[in-house]
Amino acid sequence: MHERDTAGRPAMSSGPWARTASRKGVLRPDETAAVAGLRRVPDVSEPLAPYVEQYWSVSWDLPAPRAARAEVLSHPCVNLTVETGTARRFGVDLPAALVHGVVTRRFAVDLRGSGGVSAFKFRPGGFAAFSGRLPHRDSVRRLEGVRGLDPARLVREVLAQGTDDGRAAVLDAALAPLARSPTTRTPCSRT
Repeated sequence: MHERDTAGRPAMSSGPWARTASRKGVLRPDETAAVAGLRRVPDVSEPLAPYVEQYWSVSWDLPAPRAARAEVLSHPCVNLTVETGTARRFGVDLPAALVHGVVTRRFAVDLRGSGGVSAFKFRPGGFAAFSGRLPHRDSVRRLEGVRGLDPARLVREVLAQGTDDGRAAVLDAALAPLARSPTTRTPCSRT
């Protein structure tokens, strides 16, 4: 699975906020690619670059009763996701905005019906620096308590877009105004 940026070039970041992780986290990538389309885009706005490594999305459409397990060896980071689908995931009714805390083991999710995820992958430590909230490990929780971010509005606006580029732009536009200078210190509290 060779991922490309929106211009068709191999997906890589450069400059002062270069990539912190490899692209190799998906287990059995050929099997996953056969049932779900994964896209990773390293271009995020300048205010978010100290905190967010990339935008990513995945979508699937599996006829009932078919299901597919997707497994990942995650990088030590937090993902902020907007998820939709015909089946509940992580015990949550969809659509929803979720925070996936740092995963310390293999991450597995069963894909059923149709659905999709639009997300930002934070840099290691980036979510806490950005939000002032320490994420829980090995958990998925509803997005709440991030200053200036209305989860219901975020879900509506992201899902109103018909393309990955449109959804990425909405995520970027919602989070970029909330970004502080990376030198600003803010005490963190647990999410």
